[in-house]
Amino acid sequence: MKPRSCALIKNHAGEVLLMKRTKNENVYWVVPGGSIEKGELPEDAAIREAFEETSLVVTKLREAFKNTNEGRTEHYFEIISYEGTVGLGEGPEQIRQHSLNRYEPKWVPISFLDEINLQPSSIVEKLIELW
Repeated sequence: MKPRSCALIKNHAGEVLLMKRTKNENVYWVVPGGSIEKGELPEDAAIREAFEETSLVVTKLREAFKNTNEGRTEHYFEIISYEGTVGLGEGPEQIRQHSLNRYEPKWVPISFLDEINLQPSSIVEKLIELW
């Protein structure tokens, strides 16, 4: 399985940008991110995925932590600065969007992370510690 790269985006109000996923009738939350393409650096994948999923242009980032999820390496990058307005980008998520498969970028207060179904759940404590 290809490794993943994810973008940890926080605003000045103390909220983190997550993707609310509705798949069939299951609702869960994920950090914007996806597979690292062949020849792509993890940080470049985080920048690309942030744009594809949130329409934000990342201008500065730093590696925050790595995680292993079901045998797959995940790279998490804290986004230091970005430009633009949040909205679902023109990536694959837009193409796959329909009534039973929804992708919605939403700001969530960091204090709510342990109250929502954030996947993988192993990153919740790491995010709270980070911020």
